Amino acid sequence: MKLSELVAQYVSHKRALGMRFDSEAATLASFCHRVDGNIDVESVTVEQVQDFLTGNRPLTNHWRKRRSVLDCLFRFALSRGYATASPLPRYSPKLPPPLTPYIYSQEELKRLLDTASMVCSPHVPLDAYVLRALILILYGACLRHGEALRLTMQDVNLDEAVLHVRESKFFKSRLVPLGADLNGAMERYARQRNQKFGQEPDGQCPTDS
Repeated sequence: MKLSELVAQYVSHKRALGMRFDSEAATLASFCHRVDGNIDVESVTVEQVQDFLTGNRPLTNHWRKRRSVLDCLFRFALSRGYATASPLPRYSPKLPPPLTPYIYSQEELKRLLDTASMVCSPHVPLDAYVLRALILILYGACLRHGEALRLTMQDVNLDEAVLHVRESKFFKSRLVPLGADLNGAMERYARQRNQKFGQEPDGQCPTDS
């Protein structure tokens, strides 16, 4: 069996089980492109796998995620008799420790907000009030950056002081309550946006300026 055929069958199998499997499918497509998907599964070598996992990039924890995807692929191949051995390296390199999250102090946050107007200019297609709202959402609601960037005006209920974060990590949605100060800041953002786009704005929030 060709590697590309194995990947296609494996991805279809996972999606038939109800998984989206988008990021994993992208990793496997990248692997096929790097190795040559037309080669036989049995012809994949440890060196080719190692080259895909590391390449010329510095080692990060992304290495472990990629290895896990390939490990599951070849376990699938072994279980169905498409391969007789896994070409994954037996030993893992020493990876750097995970990054320690840094929490900005209120004084640092104030300095960030103060510089918002200086960062935005005619050469930067982002209004200062939009950048300020984004910083406050990230800090005050503890959203991931992707969650904040995908928010729309319909996801923000100012009357109830709540955000509707849709299909985030593990494809789950959740409601995020807003404190009084943050909700007030979002009300000011909405007024500024309404003045620019009209009374019933539609589209991305807060990054669609």
